[in-house]
Amino acid sequence: MATFAPQWVAVDSTASSQNLLSAYTVGANPAYLEGIEPSNQVVQGADPSLGIGTFVYGQMSNAAGCNAGNVCEYTQTLFTNGNSIILISSFQQWAGTANSGKTLAVALAALTQYQFGWFQLYGNAFVTSNGAMTANSAVYWQAAGVVSVTGVASKQMLATVSAVASGANFGTAVFVAGTGTVQPALAATNAIVTINNPLAQGAIT
Repeated sequence: MATFAPQWVAVDSTASSQNLLSAYTVGANPAYLEGIEPSNQVVQGADPSLGIGTFVYGQMSNAAGCNAGNVCEYTQTLFTNGNSIILISSFQQWAGTANSGKTLAVALAALTQYQFGWFQLYGNAFVTSNGAMTANSAVYWQAAGVVSVTGVASKQMLATVSAVASGANFGTAVFVAGTGTVQPALAATNAIVTINNPLAQGAIT
């Protein structure tokens, strides 16, 4: 048995040099321009098992960083560079604040504080999960960056539905030396969800 891992690659002609699964320090991104990271850049990517996705570029802000598959919340943060003040897309693990209404995205790579990377906004996303993530269910916050299908009041991940259960067989067959071609499977702590510019649940009044 092989454990499934996403293999996203950029398909936009303007972003063909981008490694969507990498973490970048300031200035290390191939798209780095004139001393400023192109925060909030959006590209499309493709994965042989997950299909097409849309991704936004931003900076991890919280000290704990994140793991690949963590659901993150993001806002715009002011950044001063000499006499310039610009906006940076700033991400942190979804903290689960009730009725926050914050924009959410899924991290493609493990990032430490202040590193830049890509976060998924649309498509079938590989997420960090807790408990049995059954398919075709609503999705909720469970812990920092972690989701579940167990209902939690005021903490639903809107515009999101679970697609492939945690631990299920999933992915394009891979060759394992000494074994041959094998069917990959998701780890017990990962699932696939379908997202469409997800949001944390907001106030109802």
